[in-house]
Amino acid sequence: MSMQLIKKILPAFIIILYFFLHFPFLTSAPDTMVDPFMRHAWTDEGLYSSQIRNYVDHGSFDIQENSTFVRGPLFNIIQYPFFSIFGTNLIVGRLIVLLFTVFILFLFLHHPKLRNFGFYMLLFALLEYHIFQFTHYSMAELMCIDFILLGLYFLFLSRQYEHVKKKNLMIFLSTFFMFCSYCTKVQFLYVGAIVPATLFFLSLNTSLYKKNVEIKNFYPFFWSMAFSAFFAGLYYFAWFLPNKDFYIS
Repeated sequence: MSMQLIKKILPAFIIILYFFLHFPFLTSAPDTMVDPFMRHAWTDEGLYSSQIRNYVDHGSFDIQENSTFVRGPLFNIIQYPFFSIFGTNLIVGRLIVLLFTVFILFLFLHHPKLRNFGFYMLLFALLEYHIFQFTHYSMAELMCIDFILLGLYFLFLSRQYEHVKKKNLMIFLSTFFMFCSYCTKVQFLYVGAIVPATLFFLSLNTSLYKKNVEIKNFYPFFWSMAFSAFFAGLYYFAWFLPNKDFYIS
């Protein structure tokens, strides 16, 4: 078997194996040691999906039933089509998170320049006890992290293009997925600064390396600031302000 064929087959084999490692846990209660000092693992799966399940099952929706929809509307929006088609079972909600995580792992393992990072991410992150457990829970945290990784994936791609329009498109997508992260759970709001901060230091490094501080070196940073500000403004004016009273109550 050629090395080239092995490189193509191995990522697929790893992804399938990782996916099936979660199967015994998809219908199980959370491990008693996963969150011993908090109740999150035993209550939040229901809280994160109760409003959208009530809407799918009974046609009623109350935004103030609990705070999870206001704090993370995108998570419920993602759940909606799957619950509508496959039913509002717990296993459906868990598979949404698991399959999305597997998809992100696939992207990194599939890209030749990111394959090693994908392997390290699998070994040292996705197989870590707590992360492994939360990957098959119907909760927003892992999906937020998946969106961050997706944003970093497109940030990496932006560095691979010389063509300005393609580079800016990748930067736009990178900031968009960071926006998706904090739309999934507002506690991840800080990730909106990741892309601009990264591109600022990369642009500064380029200027120092060339020993020539040119404004064009900072164009990617300026674009990332503009895109990030747009998405932050969209979140603030279109979502936070209309729900401000409930948000801060």
